[in-house]
Amino acid sequence: MTGFTSVGTVAEVSNRIALTPPHQSTIPVPITFPPDDSVRAVASLKRYCAEELDVELGDLPGKLLLEFILSEIGPSIYNRGVADAQVYLRDRVAEVDGACYEPEFTHWTRPTGRSPRK
Repeated sequence: MTGFTSVGTVAEVSNRIALTPPHQSTIPVPITFPPDDSVRAVASLKRYCAEELDVELGDLPGKLLLEFILSEIGPSIYNRGVADAQVYLRDRVAEVDGACYEPEFTHWTRPTGRSPRK
């Protein structure tokens, strides 16, 4: 024996992973934008408030609103994205099981084109 231990098929392993509760970090990871994206996001928020709510926002209230959205709602959006990615990857890994399977020891079961010996 070489010390190799089977952990199961790809589908079995991915199902065990799926049943594992998500890792919950004790250290919050801040969701931030690069400066150019932040400027564009604030401009978009200011425009939305002006056109849809008839409220004019200055730069500082726009930045504060963006920070609030990123800190309060951002984690929910982030977590949903991670969960969706996990489902997608789990489905792709499950496909590997069937796509990468090759039948074993088939020499004696395949037709040879020769007539059987009597």
